[in-house]
Amino acid sequence: MDLNNIALLAGIIIGALMIMSVIYTFSRHRCFGIGGFVITAFGVTLIGLTVWSKVSVSVSSEGNFEAKFEALEKTVNSLQVIDVDTWDEKSPNREYTPAQSGFVSVHVRANNNNRFVIANGLLNGKFIASTAAQDSTVPGVPSITSGSFLMPVPTGSTWKVAIKKEHESLAQVKWFTRKSTLISEAVE
Repeated sequence: MDLNNIALLAGIIIGALMIMSVIYTFSRHRCFGIGGFVITAFGVTLIGLTVWSKVSVSVSSEGNFEAKFEALEKTVNSLQVIDVDTWDEKSPNREYTPAQSGFVSVHVRANNNNRFVIANGLLNGKFIASTAAQDSTVPGVPSITSGSFLMPVPTGSTWKVAIKKEHESLAQVKWFTRKSTLISEAVE
């Protein structure tokens, strides 16, 4: 472990201990005070500095405040947002082989008659993704949940969303195709 990793780990541990000490003191004595605020601020700063490798804060003579987080900016700038051309509704339990890369969006829901629903995403016959939805069996408790997943599909691969036949009406399967250019490339 190099010195940078040790410093990052120490920052997380010390920052977390500072925040936990304030929480402990508040829960025992129900007082926060200026000391609690200062210790919390330093704890959050120590933890935050581990996320951002370089932070620069400046205040101009006009009173303008500026803060830069270099590592966060690099991460955000390196992201590539993929734009989509179109999407099509597809049927579960059918195999598809697209001519163009894209991704599958699957959303399932449960109801009073089908209390537990599972959908599995298969790519070239291999299990890739799964989601589930359920409904509580407790009377009078409205707790219907839904589930979803996204599954990328390269050109020429075969994909399928597997679900029990009786649950097909509870699944929504959409196929999205990619545009040929990425937004980040178009902006540059």
